[in-house]
Amino acid sequence: MISCFRFLLASSIVVASAVMLGTMTGCSDTPNNVSINLNQGQCVQLSQYNSSAQTTMYNDNPDYYNLVANNPQSSTITPYCMAVTVQNNNTGDNANNIQITNSGLQVSFTPINSSSTTVTLYDPAAANVTISDESQQANNVVLFDPQNCATTTGANVVTLMTGGGYCTFYLEILNESSPIGVYPYNITYNYTNGNANYSVNTTMNQRVYLYGGGNNGLNYVSANATSAANRSSTAAWQTGISGAPQSFVQYITGGGYGFIYYAAGTGIYVYNGENTTQIGKSFQYNVNAIAFDSAGNIYAAVDNNGLWVYDISASSPQWVQVQDSNGYISNSSNIISLTGFEFAGAPNTLYEITSSAAYYCNNPNAATATESCAPATGGSTPSIFFATSSDVDSFGNLYTGDVDNLNSVGVSQYTNIWSAQFLNNPSIAYTGTSGPIINGVRWSNLTGTSTVYFGVGNESTESSVYQCLSGACAPLISDSGSGSSVSGIINTVTTDGLGNLYAGGQNIFSADWSSVAGVVPGGFVLFGMSSDSPSSGLWTPILTTDGEPAIINYVAVGSMLTSY
Repeated sequence: MISCFRFLLASSIVVASAVMLGTMTGCSDTPNNVSINLNQGQCVQLSQYNSSAQTTMYNDNPDYYNLVANNPQSSTITPYCMAVTVQNNNTGDNANNIQITNSGLQVSFTPINSSSTTVTLYDPAAANVTISDESQQANNVVLFDPQNCATTTGANVVTLMTGGGYCTFYLEILNESSPIGVYPYNITYNYTNGNANYSVNTTMNQRVYLYGGGNNGLNYVSANATSAANRSSTAAWQTGISGAPQSFVQYITGGGYGFIYYAAGTGIYVYNGENTTQIGKSFQYNVNAIAFDSAGNIYAAVDNNGLWVYDISASSPQWVQVQDSNGYISNSSNIISLTGFEFAGAPNTLYEITSSAAYYCNNPNAATATESCAPATGGSTPSIFFATSSDVDSFGNLYTGDVDNLNSVGVSQYTNIWSAQFLNNPSIAYTGTSGPIINGVRWSNLTGTSTVYFGVGNESTESSVYQCLSGACAPLISDSGSGSSVSGIINTVTTDGLGNLYAGGQNIFSADWSSVAGVVPGGFVLFGMSSDSPSSGLWTPILTTDGEPAIINYVAVGSMLTSY
């Protein structure tokens, strides 16, 4: 039997299959050898668009323009980005050039809590046309197409010539909006060779990982522990991140474009989804926290050694100690918590917190290694702050873990003056540890309500995780039949892109996982915060592997696009 198709023996290449319109009784007169390749980590560059397309994007969608204008250079492996190349490999006398058909570039995916969806994508700025019923975005992934690979209408439709003609478009994650798990995107490129219509396709995955820093190094969880289907089985921490030092990891944060930054002892490292690299040289003392300014420069709070900056735009970047023009932060200050205001349109500020004071630092300048700090004072300013226990909301308000008196548990809010609205109220009969340590403060509005979560770091009898709503804090209770809380030592909390809450620490227990023997050393996950009933949820454990990590110091969530 004679086949109509030619197959390439390469795992990364998917060869076209015929999709014939109408009835065909025989093979095409010409060969059909078209491939599609994924090159993960590669971002589109603004310079790839002509000036007219740049202007159109700037005027019609400035958010996309700013994203592309600030994309890492093409030589940088960037977790949020994927380059996709379609190539016409036909050769010979009867080989035909190909063009995309009216069905265009289609991406199929399954949104959370929904059924499979197919979207036809194109880039209106590059195409310079408006195509009805087509979009630039699929879920939280956007298409950038400076070569007009996906344009099916107008003057900019491209032709892929025989003998290797190719076209490359780019897909990029816009935001963290999925829970931990793996989400496939099927990419189909529909085209014609003049005799018949065909399609070539491949699948990329959006992988959303939970990263946990422990005494054994950097760990991760990839299984979707929050889905109802997976709650009968239990997720576990894994190791094996390429290049990650097998040492104490005390802090993790997600940077722009999906990079994961973390502090391990005296060094700061970045993981790009493929490998780990140390940023600059090690410090003399341990790093307590990491933050970023509005330009993406990296700041490090070093134990008893003030604030340092890494200017990413310098010709030879290196760590330089930052000088506060007002003298509040010195070269020997012990900054235990460091938070940047990184929301869109935010002022260029850093919040820097010591064990006894909080500072609002304006205009950190990486090039000159300077800043201008002032105390965040007024009202009933807290007097005791705890390490890495702060967060900033989208309005610039600072939330910090503090103890106002020996038996008060909660967080305080700083706007222009300190507010006691999130301090423990009398309705909570807190009888646990005197002077509780507040850890892992996290602000979120992903459930539609402004919410602050925090953990207690030295508790053995009371609830260890609290939720603050409408000016009052209360133990976070599951919607199980027993209305269970969790107890144990909580070091850190975070939320994913749909509002599910994750916490890590040591010796954690909840009646919700009675089927799992004993306490969970490494951490746990709260399921249901983003469900139809935002107040509902079940505590679900994340187990250790061979007893590690025995302690989780800090957690963060990060996504990447992969070819596997």
